[in-house]
Amino acid sequence: MIVVIQRASRKARNAGHLVTADGQPVTFVAHPEMAPKNGKYVYARPDEDSGNGKSWRDVLLAYNRKPSSNPLALLPAFQLYENPVYELLVQRLGVQNMYILSAGWGLIRSDFVTPDYDITFSPSARGADAKGTDTTTSACCARIPKTTSYSSVARITCRCSAL
Repeated sequence: MIVVIQRASRKARNAGHLVTADGQPVTFVAHPEMAPKNGKYVYARPDEDSGNGKSWRDVLLAYNRKPSSNPLALLPAFQLYENPVYELLVQRLGVQNMYILSAGWGLIRSDFVTPDYDITFSPSARGADAKGTDTTTSACCARIPKTTSYSSVARITCRCSAL
């Protein structure tokens, strides 16, 4: 059995970041032009150029191809999100059978190492602030079609996001 679950709103505080060529951490947001200019982070979209002709998404894919090396301390997706249901599902089903629907990275396997990001599916959060506050709402569940093939995914998504 393969399980697909939407991401949780809270992420682990120890989540790592991809970094620019000069070592500045990158936080991925929906609207970098609206992000606060604090000098602490570079704000970018996952599909923007990372500065070397590759998108940040391509940089992350390449990073994931080196499983023995993780100098940026990125977390596997099931550990990035604070909801304990992710860990329980991985324990019961295995990482190869659990996928997470991530607003920032798309459909990813639970062991895909992922940087911290602040992008959401929630329409109530879009434009709420410069970073697009990451919140889980029932609106996300309502947008999943209730067809036979998707109904079980919608039920799992709604139940897990409510925990």
